[in-house]
This record gives sequence, C-alpha cells and structure tokens, in this order.
Amino acid sequence: MKNYLYAIVCLLAAITVQGADDLVLAEKGKTGYQIVLPVTSSVPEIGRRLNQAARLIQTAFKTNGFDIQVVPEDKVDLTKPGIYLGDTAFARETGADISRLAGWTYIHKVAGGNLIIAGCDQPDNVKPETNKPHSPGYWLGTLKGTADFLRQYAGARFVYPGETGVEYLKTPRITVPGDMNISKTPVMLYNTCGVSRDLIYDVANNMFPMVGLHFYAHSWPAAVPAEKYRETHPEYFAFVNSNRCCTVKSSDGRWMEQYCISNPEVQELIYQNLIYWLDRGYAMADLGQSDGFQACQCADCKKLFKTGDDWGEKIWIFHRKLAERAAKERPDKRVMILAYGLTRQPPKSFKAFPKNTVIQLVGATPELLAEWNKLEVPGGFTTFTSSYGPYGFAAFTPKITPRKMESTARLFFASHLQGFYKDGGNQLYGLEGPAYYVFGRMLDDPATNRCNDILGEFYSGAFCETAPWMGIFFGTLYHRLEFFAAGTSYVDADGKSRQTLVDPVHYLGCIYTPDFIASLDNVLSQAEKKAYSEKVKRRLALVRLEFDYVKSIATVVHLSNAYQVQPDPASRARLLDALDAFRARVDSYYEKGKKEVIPGWPEMPSLGGLPHGWVNLKAMTYSRYNETVFGWDTKALRDAPLPAPGK
Repeated sequence: MKNYLYAIVCLLAAITVQGADDLVLAEKGKTGYQIVLPVTSSVPEIGRRLNQAARLIQTAFKTNGFDIQVVPEDKVDLTKPGIYLGDTAFARETGADISRLAGWTYIHKVAGGNLIIAGCDQPDNVKPETNKPHSPGYWLGTLKGTADFLRQYAGARFVYPGETGVEYLKTPRITVPGDMNISKTPVMLYNTCGVSRDLIYDVANNMFPMVGLHFYAHSWPAAVPAEKYRETHPEYFAFVNSNRCCTVKSSDGRWMEQYCISNPEVQELIYQNLIYWLDRGYAMADLGQSDGFQACQCADCKKLFKTGDDWGEKIWIFHRKLAERAAKERPDKRVMILAYGLTRQPPKSFKAFPKNTVIQLVGATPELLAEWNKLEVPGGFTTFTSSYGPYGFAAFTPKITPRKMESTARLFFASHLQGFYKDGGNQLYGLEGPAYYVFGRMLDDPATNRCNDILGEFYSGAFCETAPWMGIFFGTLYHRLEFFAAGTSYVDADGKSRQTLVDPVHYLGCIYTPDFIASLDNVLSQAEKKAYSEKVKRRLALVRLEFDYVKSIATVVHLSNAYQVQPDPASRARLLDALDAFRARVDSYYEKGKKEVIPGWPEMPSLGGLPHGWVNLKAMTYSRYNETVFGWDTKALRDAPLPAPGK
C-alpha cells in the first residue's frame, strides 16, 4: 500500500517537471513543495541537525516569498511533492542507498519530481571515558548536502558564522536539474582548528570537525605524564645535563616532559596509550614526540637503533615499530604519526611504512611533499600548520590572503591530503574572512574553482549594497600583504638563512604605513555610509572593530619610531598616550558581563574571544612583542627620567 501511495506522489509531482533539465521547486511567489523529515532519528543530535537543515531551506524559500512547510514523513501530504531530507523511507525506496555512504558524503537525487538530499548521518560511537566529560562527534552529510543545495540553487551564502553570517540573495525561481543524481564526497576527512563558532558555517565551507579521530599531536606526555610518574619513576624521563627532565617546570608551570625512549617501560606506555584510544572506538589515533623535543643523553639512548646522535632517525624507527605492532594487533585501525621538528624530514633508514600509517606533516610545502612522496605511505598524508593564530610577527593582524588559500587548496588536492589542522585557527573573521571563504569554497572543486570568482561571490553575499567599496578595501589590504606573504627570509652568499626583518615592530611599520591606513579607513567609511541592511551593518562593524585594532597598533608603532628619532618628553608622552589608548581599546572587548563584541551577533566574539594578554600584545611571547614597546609599563615611565643618549 505504501509503495502505491508513493507512486501516486511521484506521478503527481512529475507535473512540475519543466523539460528534462529543469525541475521547478518554486516560482512566481509560490511553491507546491513540502520539506519532509524522517519520522525518527537514530540519535537526538542527528534529529536536531536535520531540523536545522529544514529550517535553513524554509528560511531561504521564505526570503524569496515562498512559504514551505516542514512535516515528518508519516504526516506527508501525498498530493504534493517533497524535498526529502536524511534517511527517509522514500529515499530508500527510490534507490538512494544511504547505508553505503561514509564520512561527509551526500546524495542529491531527483525521483519523480521529488528532491532527495541525504547523507551519512552517524555518531562516532566512541566510548566515553569513565567520569570524564565526552562530546560525541557526528558525521552530518545531510547538513552538508543541504548547505550545498542552498548555495547552488537557492542563493544562500554562508559568509560568516551565525545567523548574521548567512545571506539569502534574491532567487525568484528555484530550480534543480530534472535528472539530477549525484553523490559527492568532500576532498578532506577534516579541516579544523578544533573549535567551532557555528557548525553550519563550518560544514558549508568544508571545515569539517574531526570525527572518530583521536588528536593530541604530541602523544608522549599523555602516555607518560610527569605528574603521575616523576616521583616513582624518574628513570622514565630524559637525562639532560645531569638531571632528569621531570625535575624542571616550564614557563607555564607544567613539568618538562621529555623521555628516555630506550626504556622498555616507556616504549610500552606510549604504545598502550595508542591502543587505549583505538580500543575506545577511534578509527585513527595519533603518535608524536613531545613538543620542544630534547634528546636523552643516557648511554642506552645513545646506542638505541644504532643511529648515534641522529634523533630524528631514532624517533622514526621507534614510531614505525609501534605502527607495525598496531597493524598486527588492531588491523582495522590507523595510526597518524607526527612529522615535526626532528622528524619533519623523511626517514633515511627505511622507505616504506606499514599499511595502517598516516603521516601528519607540519607545514606541507611542495618541496616537503616531493621528498615524502619518494616513500611508501599507504595511509596517505594529513597536515598541521601554525600559519594561523598568534605565531609569527603578524600576531593578530591579518596574514592569510585569498591567493595563498587558492594555491594551498590546489596543493592539498593534488597531493591527496586527507586532513588539515590549523593551530590557532580562524580568529580574524573581519579582516581574513574573504581568505577563509576562498579556502573553503576552493575545496568544493579545487581543480577548477578560481580565487577571483569566489571573492566576487563573497563580496556580493557578505556586503551586498556595499560590495564595490569592500572589494576595493580588501583588494588594497591583500595587495599589501602579498609582498610579505612571499616571506621575509633569504639565503645569503654563505648559504646561511637570514631574516630581513627581525623585529615585529619593524614588520608592522613596513606594512601599515600612515598613508596605507588612511586609504583603507577612507574606503571603509564610505562603505559604512552606504549600508542599510542590518546584517551588512553588523558585518561592517566586525571589519571596523578589527581594522581599528590594527590602526591602533600601527599608531603605537609609528609614534615609537618618532620617539626613537627624537626622544624628548613630548614625543614620549604621545607614545605613552597611544599605548594606553590601545590597551583601553583591548580592555573594552572584555568588559565585565559583555557577551557580544558585535551587538546582535553572539557567535562572533572576534578578538574578545582570545586571551587578553595576547590581544594587547603585552604577554605575547611567541613573537617577542612583550620585549618591545608593547610590553612597557606606561605608568612607571611617565615620570621617569628620559634614558641617556644611546640607551
């Protein structure tokens, strides 16, 4: 009986087909469609996300004047066609085999005038640890399929996180190909910084969280924590300069955790930690040496694997042995080994890894990938980068450009990289937002998508009536940044690597010259005067907040230069006033009880979501900003005598 009723639905719905290539979902202010959801979902979170997908479609249609209802499948109106989301009975009965899908794969299929959007919607099934909080991960292929449908056919643009970040361009006629039947698997398993401000924005832009993958990068300290073993087993820790590392604390107050890997018990603890995560249900777990690696100087470590002082080779041999053992004992699991520091370059003593091995390259350059591709790595590659976040002279000023993201996406695609972890992540949505969007959209089709086309899509979707001015604003900004994106180092005549800029203040002064800042400010001000949409005003407010932050930093930099040229009381007072004003600006992002840096946009904390001491640069040790003018005590300096000449 049910099949008979569905046959009627298909027959009636076929009336809406306008030729072989055109299925009309809505036009002339009307739609004959309904959004149909499964009656039940396997877990509540998947049901919630399917409802979220349905509301996105409903909002896109409503914005264009089309009212469309959302119904469970057991309440479907059999006289109307439907947009079927997820694992519905209709999808299964019309040949959309969702059970064979994995990861973020989805299906778009037209069946008798109905549209099916369905993907792999599954939890990771990882067992939670006893008495520890656990947030399960989910593959949500239907959510990804919905976002792509809305962007391709209904004018949706997911330009920023949150409701404010979604723009629905006018689409008076919503159609899909009448013979549509595609299955799409995104090119990456994950693309994340570990923190999501809005899953819809992330998924729409191919920024997938890690699901079913255990990730620490530096796994040794988790396996052999100094807090647990330093007193009972000091021999587990590296012997450096006549001391065990577990007797010293680092600057963050934690025990230094470097290891004596010739110790069989240490080797076993590291291996058992790997197995622990695989046995909890993770499909892949990572294996990596401690950060800031220090070699153990004991006699046994010196003799280990007969590599002498070549510690990179010792670590590679050790890690391969663990991966080989895991391949035998957990043959259906994978091991992701960190290639970082001493192990960034490929091993020299062997040319093949076991079939369960994935290599995580830190900083995947074309040159490094070419070297690694000379080896057999059956599991392929992922990558990890510190190009985002607080690292480098740029700190929290923009450094990621759209053109760089275009070339990065193409490199990753050509090299078949499966995953991308951004250490630091997307933190400047106002000034780097176009670059984030370009990278995400490039991953939809890295071979043929073009940066300039995607930028046009972003500007029109994000800034609408102000798009011409914002195109000029960002074009001017990124043109200047491209000069520095090429790098600030070179190899001199003696073959030594040299930095052309060694001071972060000099770096910022070179980029953000007074005339450059003034030109950007002028264009942004013109855009602000032209804006009338509330969403556009909020997005411009985000750009303004981050731009004024950069402008405030640049003011301090240039007044610092002026003070060095003429170190008198007046020039020092102007510098100290500017430094206090900069700090007051930063303090305003963290006002007590303040939940929204941009009013009406709770998902966008921008700079206010970062550590206060980093944003005001006073505690920024990564690039030594704390040793520059930004580390000064202005109160103490106001009444202090001027330094003697040359000091």
